[in-house]
Amino acid sequence: MVAPHLSGRSSLPESCPRKRSDGPLRYAIITNDFRADRGAEIVVQRQARELERRGVQVYLAGVGADGPLPRHLGLAAERIARFERGGVGAVIGLARWLRGSRCEVVHSHLDRANTLAIPAAWLAGVRTILSTQHTIWPVRRRRRLWLNRILARFASRVVVVSAAMGEWLVAEEGIPASKILHVPNPVSVQDDLRTPTLARAQLDLPPRVPIISSVGALVPEKDPFLLLRAFARVRKALPRALLVVAGDGPLRASLESVSQRRFPAGSVRWLGHLADPSTVLRAADLFVLSSKREGLPLVLLESAVQGAPRIATAVGGVRDTIRDGETGLLVAPGDCEALAGAMLELLRNPDRAREIALAARDEVSRKHDVRHSVDTILRLLRDDAGAAIEHRWKARRTIEALLR
Repeated sequence: MVAPHLSGRSSLPESCPRKRSDGPLRYAIITNDFRADRGAEIVVQRQARELERRGVQVYLAGVGADGPLPRHLGLAAERIARFERGGVGAVIGLARWLRGSRCEVVHSHLDRANTLAIPAAWLAGVRTILSTQHTIWPVRRRRRLWLNRILARFASRVVVVSAAMGEWLVAEEGIPASKILHVPNPVSVQDDLRTPTLARAQLDLPPRVPIISSVGALVPEKDPFLLLRAFARVRKALPRALLVVAGDGPLRASLESVSQRRFPAGSVRWLGHLADPSTVLRAADLFVLSSKREGLPLVLLESAVQGAPRIATAVGGVRDTIRDGETGLLVAPGDCEALAGAMLELLRNPDRAREIALAARDEVSRKHDVRHSVDTILRLLRDDAGAAIEHRWKARRTIEALLR
């Protein structure tokens, strides 16, 4: 699949780097698939829209299942490609598409896309290759560690969504610190004019009871059973408290079964997956994250924008966005007593909860505005033109060493 030649002079703003030709910068984003409702894909949408707003021409390729992502971005058909199968065939096909589209930047997201996009971009002669990691994996297979180190040699930069993730990649995967580029997850900072009372009415929730919210996949690494155990302790002290959970996953049936046995009917609401969880966050008195591991969960930023005081386990990039006692409360992962205690502390002290929520919203709005996220990428493209050439020579030396 080859995109046709696109001509016309550029109207790029000063912040956007110039390229070899007179046309707009061509920027290819490669994702695992075309789903549009998960954290990484939401980040892609926000960054892509901001890049387009600045005059960058965005291309999109997926290396998995189809979905609504291209439609959400409104890209022309000639700027979209999807490769259903992995392996060498996908690498060659992607390289041909990149060369035919004359893309000068490739930015891939998540392991599968990174694995295929980096060699394809190198083969296509792309001058800048960015590879984004969104998750901290506590255990990596030896083969994956080896592969990631090799891929990093071919990439211009390995993009991380939190400082903690960058430190982990350097320490655990052996990625050179000079390769790491921190690009914070972006949020849409807009005033939500709905009151919490209105948001509760939209969800058919009672107006004057303590509501605790949780949003995320119902999978083991999110440790939702810890949340249920902690909520049981909260209910003993505040019998009218409700827990509202938005999310789906393999643990949902087990979680619902446990909640039916342990709690009165209606005290835990299971809403399933929501494409837009803002109403839940707006309606809640608290947002709670009980994960065992995280990169930097987007919902933790969204909850701050919506004004929900945050309580979270101190894992991964969570510590980058919550200053304990100032912009949220942190507890040790797996500590049920501490989690319940933190929830009760803020529910019983609404003035302190409000102060924490305001501080969090101000900080997240300043640090995670999508404009700052894209500024970081464009500065790299403008200032690191020489590095793009140098990394290709390093990659060539890597290949020569492997062939000896």
